[in-house]
Parts: sequence; C-alpha cells; structure tokens
Amino acid sequence: MKSKFLKFFASAALLFCSVFWIGGCMQMKSEDFEFTLLEDGTYCLTEVKKTSLTKVVVPEKYDEVSVTAISEKAFLFCYGLKTLTIPDTVTKIEEDAFFDCSELENVTVPAFACEYLPKGSLKTLVITSGEIPSSAFHYCENLTTVTIGNSVTSIGNYAFQYCEKLTTVTIGNSVTSIGSQAFNSCENLSNIQYAGTMAEWRKVKTEYSWAGYIKATYVKCTDGQVQI
Repeated sequence: MKSKFLKFFASAALLFCSVFWIGGCMQMKSEDFEFTLLEDGTYCLTEVKKTSLTKVVVPEKYDEVSVTAISEKAFLFCYGLKTLTIPDTVTKIEEDAFFDCSELENVTVPAFACEYLPKGSLKTLVITSGEIPSSAFHYCENLTTVTIGNSVTSIGNYAFQYCEKLTTVTIGNSVTSIGSQAFNSCENLSNIQYAGTMAEWRKVKTEYSWAGYIKATYVKCTDGQVQI
C-alpha cells in the first residue's frame, strides 16, 4: 500500500512539474490569461487565452503579486482586440507582443509601451506615465484624442506630428518639456487643455514649432488661457 502511494505521489509530482514548470519558471493560469513567475518574484503575462476578446485590461497583480512584463506574442491571434489597458506596474514588453492586434482603437498605456503598439487603427490614446519617445505616434493617421496623464514628464520631438485627424489633446501637469514639432501639422487640432494653471504652463519648456500649423491658438489651463 505504501509503495503504491509513493508511486502515485511521484507521478502526480511529475505531472505538476510538466504542466506548471517550463524552463525553470512556474506557469500559472487564470480564466483569461496565462502567467509565468519570473526570477525576481513578479509575473509575466505570457498568453491571452480568450483570443476573441475585444477588450483586455492587463491586471496590475496576479495572485497578489505584481505583473511586470508581457512576453513575445502574448496577444497572438487576438485579431478583434479593440481596447487595451496596460498598468504602470508593467515595465517590460517583448517584441511582437501585439503581433496580431491590428484593429486596436483605444489604448491606455505607460509611455515606454508606445513603441510596441500597432498604430494603424488607433483612435483614442491615454498615456499614463513616463517619457513619450520622439516620433512615437508620427503620422498616426486615425488618432483623434490624446490624453497625457499627470505622471508623464516629457513629450519627445515629432511625437504626434502629422496626426491629421487629431482634434483634442489634454496635457498633464507633470509635463516639463515638449519637443520640437511634437504636434506640428496636426491640422485639425483645435483643443489643447493643460491640467495646471497658467503660471505652471509658462514654466513648461516648449521647443521650436511644437504646435505649428494647427487650428488651436491657445492652451486652456485650469484658470485661463495662454496663447500659443
């Protein structure tokens, strides 16, 4: 009896390892996602299991532990994904994580994630934190609304240049610099709002022609307007 129990226990342990341990990393599954426990004790999102989802909110935590990474092709076959939210806990995204997400329209992400996003269908963008890279959304032809959160510190050169359908931009009050031609030639941009006072806006360093060739002639602050 004891021998049979030991054999059963050994078989069960082997099955557990083959299912949950791959490449030395523990695999964890939820209803919608699959995660890998990383060496630093945080989780990486490795797979979106329901590829028919049109909206995905990547969780900040799984099993009470932070989710800090998204692996290569984690969103494979998510052809119909329209809306995506990535929390600020995520600090690493591998190449081709969103390989099949060409229909993405609405995203909320930290700034570093910009370079990994497919942009052809993007309409609404919220950037929650970090520094927006140069040319991040250059020629993003369908983008209409941009919200730059209060934890974003800078907007790079040409970041939104030639976004011809862009009409509304909200800039957070932690932005200290806006690069050259960041919103240049956004010909339908008629509404620029700043989440701070006029005095705070005047301290923001704006480079050459940051908002040239647009419809807006002033920035709306919380206590008035400042001419561009």
